[in-house]
Amino acid sequence: MKLVTNFDELYKKVSDSSDKLFNILKNDLVKVVPSPDRIWKYIDLLKEISDLIKDRINETGKETSTTYLFDPYREGLTSLGYTRHHFKVLEKAGILIETVNGLYLLFKPKAIDEAIKKFEEYLKGEGEFKIERIEIDLSELEKLFDRIVIKEEYKDVIIASLLQAIENPERPVHLLFIGPPASGKTLILERIAKIKDLNVHFACGGQTSKAGIEEVLMTSRPRILIIDEVDKIESPAYLSTLLTLAESQKLIIDKYGKHINMYLPVTIYCACNRINRLPEEFLSRFTPLEFTEFTFDEFREVAKLIFEEEIGGVDEKLLNKVVTRLWERRVKDPRRVRDAIRLAANIAKIRKIELDKAIDRVIGIYKSYDFLTLRTYSSRNRITR
Repeated sequence: MKLVTNFDELYKKVSDSSDKLFNILKNDLVKVVPSPDRIWKYIDLLKEISDLIKDRINETGKETSTTYLFDPYREGLTSLGYTRHHFKVLEKAGILIETVNGLYLLFKPKAIDEAIKKFEEYLKGEGEFKIERIEIDLSELEKLFDRIVIKEEYKDVIIASLLQAIENPERPVHLLFIGPPASGKTLILERIAKIKDLNVHFACGGQTSKAGIEEVLMTSRPRILIIDEVDKIESPAYLSTLLTLAESQKLIIDKYGKHINMYLPVTIYCACNRINRLPEEFLSRFTPLEFTEFTFDEFREVAKLIFEEEIGGVDEKLLNKVVTRLWERRVKDPRRVRDAIRLAANIAKIRKIELDKAIDRVIGIYKSYDFLTLRTYSSRNRITR
């Protein structure tokens, strides 16, 4: 990489825009910092560099093309615990640039002070970052769950919780859906994620990390956080972050001697197959809703809804064939109906055959067990052996 040598041209690029720097802190810096809990290390470094430039301006009483040029080793910044890596991160974020004689700060001290103050307000939910009020038609919420096969009282609780998240996010009611596979938990979570004009983040407990979810929370600030398979989370620290968030509406991160205390009004919806792996203090933050495996009639009703959404209508004869043949094979998860329809639609297109015949091909691959049954059967065999 060619290093900068023309300081007169570089001086012209030094920005006095605090908004520009704030956006870098909020968006770019969070992405390049190894984990969100370390961000204050870089904020403190930025303050140190800003103070260095301020002192230099005060001593000379003027600014020149080299005012913002500094050598971190000669200026004593490395003795404060900062390494070359820390400066490289600020350079990657677009705050510093490397030159032949050292590093060059691309923002004026006043812009740095204002941007950091604004960033702190952002974390605390103050000033222009206070909670945005959202208006959503109650009838639209009711319509979203109108044909979902669950107890009516459960439907009322879910809609009431969503209404609370929209109208009074500071006082949320978190819900935990408990039950076996093929009981409709994920279908409900997917419905919640479809609500228009509402910032929703959907995560899977076994596929996200503590650092990953913290970055999402800091950058996206979702109004609703959905975590499917929350019982698959292995990290106690991850659960602790969620627990604190559910209890106090704050994202609190203490690590490496730094502290982030971010106000984040969020409503949490989780789903799990079993609760024996979740600590009691975590469970106490949620209102539990227990689900049971679908009956045949419930399975058919959910399958009918999926048919309508996937292919825009329902052929009762075709519907009965799919539902009956899957049920006979003990495949009771409605998501398999959705998968079968999607695969069959493409097979019909590839082979230029009727959808009815394509569905026969797809259903034929299912054995007389589903994945849950297979696991149970395998475990039983191992024990008896």
